[in-house]
Amino acid sequence: MFPYEVKLVLIVGILGFCNGALQLSPALNEAERYVNDSYMVTCFGGNGTGAKWFGPENLPIPVGAGRIHTEERNNYVSLIFEYILRNDSGSYICSKDNEKVSFKLTVVKPIKFLPGLEEQHIAVGSSDQVMCEAEGIPQPTFMWHVNGSLAKDRRYTPLPTSLHIMNVTRNDSGTYLCRAFQVTAQTSIVMDLIINVSVYYKPTWKHWQDWFGYMGGTANLTCEVEAEPPAEFAWTHNNQSIEAARIITEPNRSVLQINVTDESVFGTYECKAWNDLGSIKKTGELVEGVKPDPPTSVSIDSSINGVVKLVVKWDNNDENRLGARVEYQESSKHPVSWENSSFVDFVETDGPYVLNFLKSNKNYVLRVATMGEAGLSDFTEDLTLATSAGAQVSHSQILTSVFVLLSILNYFVCA
Repeated sequence: MFPYEVKLVLIVGILGFCNGALQLSPALNEAERYVNDSYMVTCFGGNGTGAKWFGPENLPIPVGAGRIHTEERNNYVSLIFEYILRNDSGSYICSKDNEKVSFKLTVVKPIKFLPGLEEQHIAVGSSDQVMCEAEGIPQPTFMWHVNGSLAKDRRYTPLPTSLHIMNVTRNDSGTYLCRAFQVTAQTSIVMDLIINVSVYYKPTWKHWQDWFGYMGGTANLTCEVEAEPPAEFAWTHNNQSIEAARIITEPNRSVLQINVTDESVFGTYECKAWNDLGSIKKTGELVEGVKPDPPTSVSIDSSINGVVKLVVKWDNNDENRLGARVEYQESSKHPVSWENSSFVDFVETDGPYVLNFLKSNKNYVLRVATMGEAGLSDFTEDLTLATSAGAQVSHSQILTSVFVLLSILNYFVCA
């Protein structure tokens, strides 16, 4: 039995064999339904047998079959929508002889944002748009927020399916909220779409300086930019391309490693950085420098819960000293291979140097080198340490704490 038959039984029970003017149940002049809803309207009264239903443009509704059809039962004729489509909006008329009764059907399709809008990019310096498109009946309207505030900048112009931005700057990146409104005679719907907007721009130099290296060492030539999307890099020396195997590439940063074997490696190097919006290039000099002296001593000041504080000392206050590199690895074996060790660079020249990411209750070995403008010094001798699980609390300390707590409670209870 189709579900609407239950409704028909109720109608018959309430209305019986009604005579008089034609009437509709439900008695609504206007009905609002969603796409894919099922729906039924019954025409009765005036001995409703023989009444006919007509749809929009006065087209007759077929009897007994079809997505939209009519069924006659006793003294009433029902208009049945098996499921509603967006084009079903309009007036529906029940007619018999010279009598007519009608209702207006409004079909509502809920807001649905088009896919692929959550991540967008716009280009710096251009006039560009952040898109927000949604389906719905009636058609939604939109309101925009940028980084938590209503979009009031004069450069912002809301359009039917987008937010137009004049003269895009890098500050226009961030989180955009597109709020869609759908208002009908009977309901209102609000839905939000969060859009992450990136501003694309050509590379600009973030950090640049000449480089130093010493004979027998390794010089790290660094080229660093700001760019979105991230830049690609290429290096040349004496107008000759340099093989990629000697280049360490990170997002917006490229490091060319040069083994200083003879004086021919010194001289001018060029770094080129580019993305889809443009390119820049710059030259720098690799200059022969002085190998820094290693630290004279390394000691452990404290080690608690995997946090190790190191004290590193030098014989002199070399103005070319930039900091210290600490290499470390979890190990209980000797001798230690340092090929796959971890390291952290400290740019402070005095310290103390804190390793706050070691595991508790583990054995480690570490060594330290001086960082200078020409590279790294030799490393110190290996230093072993065992990290603790934290400070131990004695029985007497526990009893003292309990006694203090009881004293405090006693004061408040007895006060």
